[in-house]
Amino acid sequence: MNKVIGTDISYYQDLPETPQGVDFNKMKGAADFVIIRAGQNLWQDPDFRDNWTGSKQAGIPRGAYWFYDNRVEPVKQAELWFQTLGGDLGELPLFADIEHQVAGQYFGWRQWYAFLERLRTLVGDKEIGIYSSPNYWRENAPNPSNQASELEYFHRYPLWIAHYGVDQPRIPEPWDGDEWLFWQFTSVGDGKAFGAESKGIDLNYFNGEESIFRRRFGLPEPDPDVILPGKYLVELNVRDTANVEAPATATLKQGDQVEVVTVEDEGDWLQLRLGDGRMGWFKSKFLTNLPDPNVPPPADNPVGSWFLVVVAALNVRSGPASSYDVVGLLKQDQMVQALAMSADSEWLQIRREDGLTGWSSLKYLIKLGSQTLTQPPPSTPLKQNLFRGVDYSRIPVTSPRQMVVHMLTIDLRSKGLQFLVTPPDRSDGAPLCTRTTSRFLAERKLQIAINADGFSYLSPATYDPINYCRNGGDPVRPNGFAASRGKDYSKGSRFQPVVYIRQNNSVSFSAGGKLYNAISGDRWLIEKGKPAAGLTNDVPEPRTALGMTRNERTLILLVVDGRQPGYSSGATLSNLADIFLRCGAFNAVNLDGGGSSTMVMEGEDGQPKLLNSPIDNNVPGRERAIANHLGIYINE
Repeated sequence: MNKVIGTDISYYQDLPETPQGVDFNKMKGAADFVIIRAGQNLWQDPDFRDNWTGSKQAGIPRGAYWFYDNRVEPVKQAELWFQTLGGDLGELPLFADIEHQVAGQYFGWRQWYAFLERLRTLVGDKEIGIYSSPNYWRENAPNPSNQASELEYFHRYPLWIAHYGVDQPRIPEPWDGDEWLFWQFTSVGDGKAFGAESKGIDLNYFNGEESIFRRRFGLPEPDPDVILPGKYLVELNVRDTANVEAPATATLKQGDQVEVVTVEDEGDWLQLRLGDGRMGWFKSKFLTNLPDPNVPPPADNPVGSWFLVVVAALNVRSGPASSYDVVGLLKQDQMVQALAMSADSEWLQIRREDGLTGWSSLKYLIKLGSQTLTQPPPSTPLKQNLFRGVDYSRIPVTSPRQMVVHMLTIDLRSKGLQFLVTPPDRSDGAPLCTRTTSRFLAERKLQIAINADGFSYLSPATYDPINYCRNGGDPVRPNGFAASRGKDYSKGSRFQPVVYIRQNNSVSFSAGGKLYNAISGDRWLIEKGKPAAGLTNDVPEPRTALGMTRNERTLILLVVDGRQPGYSSGATLSNLADIFLRCGAFNAVNLDGGGSSTMVMEGEDGQPKLLNSPIDNNVPGRERAIANHLGIYINE
């Protein structure tokens, strides 16, 4: 029996540095179905709309899933999922992805119940399923011994089980041993073979043969003109007349180009001239019009999109030409929203967040959230002295991918330096309450600050955020060892590298002397002048990291922007190690990255000023509230 195999994908299968996305025509030749991520938390997957429509046009049966986030109200997540689908619910079930490891206010099966019930009221009779792994479900679902009826509620939803490296998946209660609908059996399939841009891809089996699969979801039988000799090649018959019963005179392969001579049967059949001059009849639904090279493609409509300023200063004018009056000034890395484009497509009408409206030259703006780069960042680093002993460099990088690196180099022998790690909120060393890096800098009247340790959210049942964090934020604990002004408040793991900062401003990666400030990385990047072993993570992400020169005189703080196609894709761990080596680091560690990566300075007005472009929940420029930070006072 041939197994029915399919993929599940998200924006991770689309490399941000390339203009194309997933090749669904290629995927159709290799897969029988696809399940597409619609979103998580309160944000939509940035590639969902393209993936949803592209797979439909290719004729691949589609399902959608939503990554349930324990930190966000479940009804709101269900409603956003429904809105994201836009009335097209796909051919396969909708799957609630239940696997979030981060503790949050809406953690647990009672919240899953609310999520599923709200979704049921929105989608009516559309089938809904559950995705999870055996261990996660067993540890977090209702207890089969004393909560049997509560557990049985979830039995109504078909199971998509994730279990790797086994001959058969282990099925948790309330489902029986063979009672699974889909089985995600690997996360390291050959992405290229299935049309993805990513190296790897998730692969899944359907529990049954092809005829059962088609009946189960009401799918049409395969077209008699489509020949599938293997999973990776599609051939189609050319007929002697416009009839599926007519003899086949030739075959076309995927990618072949032909000329249309005659149209019949209301466009259903086309008479073609093949490349060798032969004629034949072919079904129109298997052909795609190629664009006319003499017709320019339609201009991208930028209205509503956000753009980033990539020069030190940019005039805002009253009209779309340099002859108009200057009405304002934009500074590097400020974000503006597009209102209109000039007729010659060279000027953009913009609105800044404070309401400033006018026209600016498009060639000095780059579009965020797009794979089309209007104008690349400057090719030379932008460097300036911020404070005594502190230099800042903004370094646009184009290889191996587009990324923007922000670097602070700090001379530890400069007078007036003083470090501060976020102190505990309570004297008993209880959990911290999250705050943004900008808020930390403002509260402590610092001149420089970056995000520090990774962290874990704590159960709201134990630490109620409203009562525990009365000034805002969520209760969290840093993952590593942390100390502030002689008080250690997080023990962490002994396997994590620790950065020790003593009261005399000496910085090292080894304990010794009187404890003062300390933060932890999650791994080494550089050890004694060489890249650390095991830097196998090849996914570009926003990153924050810290390094030291061999003489321990210069501290290097790096933040790399990421998850912003057209501006900065992010760095891999090996990229970070290479950057540090080029900067002269002898030792370096990776701190918390992703949506936490933030670098802030005190502006001329005394208020926090972002040096990088953070991204929280897919919103460029928005900071994430985090556990602890590393700050610097500079008394000049």
